[in-house]
Amino acid sequence: MSDCCSVNAKSGSAPPVMACPANGARSKRVDALTVKSLVRKLPLGMPNTQYYFCDALDCELVYFALNTEAPRFRREDLIVRVGAKETADPIAVCYCFGFTRKDIQDEIAKTGHSTIADRIAAEVKADNCACEVKNPSGKCCLGSVARVVQDCVRANESTKIEVVP
Repeated sequence: MSDCCSVNAKSGSAPPVMACPANGARSKRVDALTVKSLVRKLPLGMPNTQYYFCDALDCELVYFALNTEAPRFRREDLIVRVGAKETADPIAVCYCFGFTRKDIQDEIAKTGHSTIADRIAAEVKADNCACEVKNPSGKCCLGSVARVVQDCVRANESTKIEVVP
């Protein structure tokens, strides 16, 4: 039986982290299913190899392979914007449920806190997420969401102006 449609790359002894060949940034393994789900146009004959995800803001490369002969994929090759590489809104933080950095900023500015992580966690618990095929990192977004919430809370607190009587 052929494994031509297998979505699981044969990682064998592939290291969990590799340096991005474009900028040297530490890049983590990503499942082949993620790459195949998010690349706009897959080349014919794409080898079944381990891919890595570069999340460096200053790098156009998104996916590169352990096999140096395998194709590399840049930001423009994907069907979604890579939030980790964006500086202009909308900056996605949750690909499954469509939350952006601005959604978090707006909620914190309005209420002083964010419920977005809790809302996502409830959906994850209900098995309604699809991070492996929607998020370019192939991972759950909750860690990233928590960091964005912390950053936005700090930014909101530093911009508040206290009125002294």
